[in-house]
Amino acid sequence: MNMTEKIALWGMTHASARDAERAAAQHGGPADELRREARRLRESADRLHREICMERSGGGHKPGHASKER
Repeated sequence: MNMTEKIALWGMTHASARDAERAAAQHGGPADELRREARRLRESADRLHREICMERSGGGHKPGHASKER
């Protein structure tokens, strides 16, 4: 998968995670299926984001830190 495809996949996964988190918050209740699905999507989006950051910086960039080479 090239960088453009990874970024597109991350965007879709991130949006799905946000929607699932919102639905779980509105639904309420303890650890139910909505919360588990939201957590799974968030972990997937975070993993993709880390991979993208690592590839863009040649392996040395830490997620959450702005790159000075923009």
